[in-house]
Amino acid sequence: MPFRNDKRKKVIDVSVVIPVSSDPKIEECINCINSNKYKVEIIVALNAPDLKTAELLDEISKNNKSVRRIFIKKKGIGRARDLGCKAAKGKFLMMMDSDCIMKKGSLDLLIDGLSNTDLSKGDVKYLSNDFSTKLIAKVRQGNASNLNNLYTPMI
Repeated sequence: MPFRNDKRKKVIDVSVVIPVSSDPKIEECINCINSNKYKVEIIVALNAPDLKTAELLDEISKNNKSVRRIFIKKKGIGRARDLGCKAAKGKFLMMMDSDCIMKKGSLDLLIDGLSNTDLSKGDVKYLSNDFSTKLIAKVRQGNASNLNNLYTPMI
């Protein structure tokens, strides 16, 4: 099966797409994405961001060459994900939310898991135990087991 990569160019193994509008956790999210095995690009889809978030991403992308920013003028998470995916150059595509943090080595395990299947998924552990977090966890848990519905709704 042909991939989007051209062997004459620098091959990117994994494109991680992160839509963000105004999440202060974006820096921690970006910093947790690492791989010992694969070349990674991080595409941050700035979804009509506030000034503080845009400036933070300017600084991050100057210091981290694997981070690419795309700007979406019209706000909408679906559009941000879509344009982020279209901008991706990697052999594999990973979607991540800006408030997520991966444990060291997780990206390698997820990509390694694709050697025998078309989909690789990790579990989510919530760092907070407040009411809204419990509610979100319950909604996501119900959909995570439904193989026909890979979409996780946000409430």
